[in-house]
Amino acid sequence: VVVYIVPLYLVSACSCSPKEWSFMYSVVIHIYNISTMNIAELSNIREAVPPLPYGGTEYVISAVTEGLAQKGHDVSLFATGDSKTKGNLEYVCEKSIGFGKISEENADMLLKKHLDFFLSKANSFDLIHNHILETFAHSSTNRPPKVTTLHTELTRPNEQRILQTPEAQKTFFVSISDNQRKSLPNLPYIQTIYHGIPVQEYPFRDIAGEYFVFLGRITPEKGVELAVEVAKQTGRKLIIAAKVDEP
Repeated sequence: VVVYIVPLYLVSACSCSPKEWSFMYSVVIHIYNISTMNIAELSNIREAVPPLPYGGTEYVISAVTEGLAQKGHDVSLFATGDSKTKGNLEYVCEKSIGFGKISEENADMLLKKHLDFFLSKANSFDLIHNHILETFAHSSTNRPPKVTTLHTELTRPNEQRILQTPEAQKTFFVSISDNQRKSLPNLPYIQTIYHGIPVQEYPFRDIAGEYFVFLGRITPEKGVELAVEVAKQTGRKLIIAAKVDEP
């Protein structure tokens, strides 16, 4: 995160608000005062990191965590016990709880334990990279510097309610596309940073296949119906490898 965000701050520093200047200054001071950073990556407990079945967000969190660890940073991943990382794995939940496997009441209780555990250690880090919105429904800390990557479309009422609370204004947000910002344009965004992938795991093949592939979730914002329409118009076979979205 720091590797990508900080240079963008320096380029756009002239347009920073006082709050943005404060955040930028604190992060830059950390970078120039120490050769490596002590970074916390905060994930949910619904899926392991990396995910065992399906979990796009958790896959990205894993890629970021392992990339930072590989660069020599001291990274702590707050996730579930069935997660894997070359960094430090911190957890209170032995296994990911998934969706619908336990009651929502029990899920909320376990999530609270997860967040309380994280908050008990939060002040020991140089930087917090948050990936879950539920953080803002709990007491938090202004120090150390904290940035939240938004992984969803931000159109659900509960998401919008959480993100407009005073607690959410204490952090900065990274959007994963400029289009994502349209639902909540007034959040304190710092940059748009597109999700990356370990390119070595996806070798390029210059010979085209005979079919199209849709990979994702069966949910309105993913546009599977557009893939179907394109396949119909072109007469190509379409393979859909997807997860049905939760209610």
